[in-house]
Parts: sequence; structure tokens; C-alpha cells
Amino acid sequence: MKSSTLRRNIAVAVALIFVSLAAIKAFGTHAPPRPFAVGHHTTFTSSALFYGSEVDDGGYDSSYHDPSKREERRKLRLERKSAKPKLEKQEILVLNSQEEYLEWLEKCASNDSLAVIKFHASWCKSCQAFSRKFQQLSSLSPSSISYASLEFSANPKLCRSLGVTHLPSVQIYKGSEGKVESFSCSPKRFDKVKVKINEWLDAAVFKVKAEPEI
Repeated sequence: MKSSTLRRNIAVAVALIFVSLAAIKAFGTHAPPRPFAVGHHTTFTSSALFYGSEVDDGGYDSSYHDPSKREERRKLRLERKSAKPKLEKQEILVLNSQEEYLEWLEKCASNDSLAVIKFHASWCKSCQAFSRKFQQLSSLSPSSISYASLEFSANPKLCRSLGVTHLPSVQIYKGSEGKVESFSCSPKRFDKVKVKINEWLDAAVFKVKAEPEI
């Protein structure tokens, strides 16, 4: 049994030696290019497919280490990065009084910004889920939209005077037109907020991006 195993190991070693000699004869003192062709199929590098570089018969990207090609690839990456729309992260302004509320509206009107305010309460579970979506929406919006929030429990008289009877609720203001939208909205119907905002954005202003699934 042991002699049979020994003979088999010797046979494998001899076979490997012949393969190595054949490789040296085929490629000389140079190692074969990598990645290499397997059978009749050529393996291409991802960089060759992505940048359209030339690939030799062995599938090796011959231009990958070319300094001029590297510079071209770097410029291409920069161009693609600069082509992406730049969106400023919008902070949601927390309002704590009627004075702050009026000051915020006045500032939005002077800047010709679309003003979007959320009414919520700390004890409202639906408001908590809604607030996460509202925060995400603000981070995906152009700078021409200003966001604010008002806590109902801390400002009950102000909220009621503004017609807020259900939570969470949203109101939208547009410049001299004043309040243009007022509605309650559950987290499941949050798309309504995006639709209403888009309706009041000028055609030349960036639209609010579609919100990823949460």
C-alpha cells in the first residue's frame, strides 16, 4: 500500500517537472502574463473592460501600467465624480416659539425658498417614524427648500391657530403666496409630501430625489 502511494507521488512529481520545462520553453525566462487564457477562452481584466484598454492574446491588460493611460483613467474618474449632482445637506430648523416661526417664514420669503414645516409630538409613535423619513428627505433636497419642525406639546396654541388638528402634519409656504399646502400624513403615505413639494418647485429648480425604501 505504501509503495503504491510512493510510486503515485513520484509520478505526479515527474509530471510537474515536465510541465515546468514546457512552460520555460514556451515563455523563455519570463513568467506567463496574468491573467492568462484558460482553454480556448480569454480571461479579461476588469480594468480592460471598464476603460477599453487593449488586451493581448493572453488576456493581459498591456496598458494598465502605462503612465499616460493611468492619467487618462484618473481624469475619467474625476469627470464622472464631478458629473454627479451636488446636493447640500439641509438641516431641519427646530422652532420653539411663534417668534421663531414668523422669523423663519420671513427669511424663507426673502430668499425665495420653499418653506416646509413638520408638526409632531414626542409622544406620537407615528410622528417618530415620519420624522425619520422627513430627515432623509431634507438631506436629498436642493438648497432652495428650507425645512423646519414644531413640537405640538410645547406650542399647542400656535399649532391650533395654524389649523393643525392631526399629527403628524405638514404645511408648505411659497414666498408672497403664503401657505399653499396643509395636510396630515402618515409614514406609509409619505410620498404625498414629496409630490406636494414637487408641485410647488419651479421648473428650473432641482426636483426632490426619490426616497429609498425604508
